[in-house]
Amino acid sequence: MRTMAQMRRVCGYLDGTITRPNTPTAEPKDGTAIAETSWNSKKPSLDEWKTRDAWTKTLLTFNIKDADGLGIDTTGTAASIWKLAKDNYETYLEMTRINADNELRTLKFADNNDFPTHLSIMHNKLFQVRAMGIVISDTSFKTILLNSLPKSWNPAVASLYNNMPLSEAIQQLNVWWLRTKDDCSKSSSRSVMALQTNTYIKKDWSLLVCTNPNCNHRGHTIDVCYWPGGGKEGQFPPDFGKRGGFKGSAANTCQGSTKPPLTINTASTSEDNN
Repeated sequence: MRTMAQMRRVCGYLDGTITRPNTPTAEPKDGTAIAETSWNSKKPSLDEWKTRDAWTKTLLTFNIKDADGLGIDTTGTAASIWKLAKDNYETYLEMTRINADNELRTLKFADNNDFPTHLSIMHNKLFQVRAMGIVISDTSFKTILLNSLPKSWNPAVASLYNNMPLSEAIQQLNVWWLRTKDDCSKSSSRSVMALQTNTYIKKDWSLLVCTNPNCNHRGHTIDVCYWPGGGKEGQFPPDFGKRGGFKGSAANTCQGSTKPPLTINTASTSEDNN
């Protein structure tokens, strides 16, 4: 709008420096026409002022979205409309500045995030804030960046609060990120391998079948079987029954067994049982 006003030379109608004449210009007594003044003349005739002020108001009202919603009185002069529009814009711009600055200072980086992406977001926010007229030096931005990092980065961050240039601080942070990223990847790989191994062992364990004719159950082998004929015959844990172990004699609990019931005596030896 300022550019258009400059092109038409009506900036004086925007800022109010070209004021409305109090009285109409007197007609020449000889009947000759009044000489027209230029659009930027400080002393236009009343008719010229009305025409030029109306043109300037049209420029404003056609380029302000929802003028009524902003409370702009389009019946006033161009200067009054322009002042109210600037006041509204400055208020909005100040709120936008505060919000943008707050967003930059509250950005946080988490351990599972990507540091280059975080750095790019912070640089974009910094560009936006500076474009709004907020002065943030490289030193201040370095502090904001370091404050956005989690406690796990303290070993790398502690030495960067001194007079180190921003570019060098970012370089060291990138090195730290690459090293910790590799460590996390290796740790994650080890965890996945351990999980796969445990899953594999658990799956194979369920396939084990005891060949002891007095037991013949899955989940263990004969060398660790507690029942007569097993490698740990009679060595039942104190809470074996409570943990879901077999109650009574082995023959009573084994399906398909044709042998007579055997009474389990945890104090007896294998020879006594025989």
